[in-house]
Amino acid sequence: ANNGEEALTAANSKDHDLILMDIQMPVLNGYEATKILREQGKTTPIIAVTANAIKGESKKCIEAGMNDYISKPFDKEIFLETIAKWLLPVSISKENEIDTQINAPELANSLYDLSHLNAISRGNEPFIRKMVHLFCEQTPPLIEEMISAYLANNLEKMGALAHKIKPTFDSLNIQLLKQDIRTIEIAGKENKALPDLKELLEKIDRTIAQLIHQMKKDFPV
Repeated sequence: ANNGEEALTAANSKDHDLILMDIQMPVLNGYEATKILREQGKTTPIIAVTANAIKGESKKCIEAGMNDYISKPFDKEIFLETIAKWLLPVSISKENEIDTQINAPELANSLYDLSHLNAISRGNEPFIRKMVHLFCEQTPPLIEEMISAYLANNLEKMGALAHKIKPTFDSLNIQLLKQDIRTIEIAGKENKALPDLKELLEKIDRTIAQLIHQMKKDFPV
């Protein structure tokens, strides 16, 4: 789209999985275009793309109704990770229902449970919110590192990372993955390449992406 009005037309032309929204556009800027789309009821993930990497820009994007923010010039890995963070949950619900053997309503209701955190913090909401945000920031790199260790045939490191991740899964009561992370941990300890390791790692990767997407909706920054 060459300007904000064209962006609106393009966004409304069909259902898109994700929208990259330039902030500095003529006619309507990215903030204005996003606000209009949200007022129209569009729920498509919108990622802001701008060269103005100044303090407060991210907050301004979120307040306008965008889901995330990428500053230019951007690192390729960060760009792809940001897109994957918002795009992957969509692909899971559309393409991987058989793989996950769980439908969307079940997934939304059983991804995580904060009762344990609530109990140990005695209902301290700032603490719970902080733990959720830490999980969203720190877990994806650990999962990525665990998968990389598997691909490098370093099962011992893979198992050690699973051991590190396991307490977090337990504290958030992520039932879908509790047994899977233990299976991976044991496989690493025993240095045993189980036939379903690849599938387990892919399941964890997909589910964590969906979980973080849900958490960010439940606990917006």
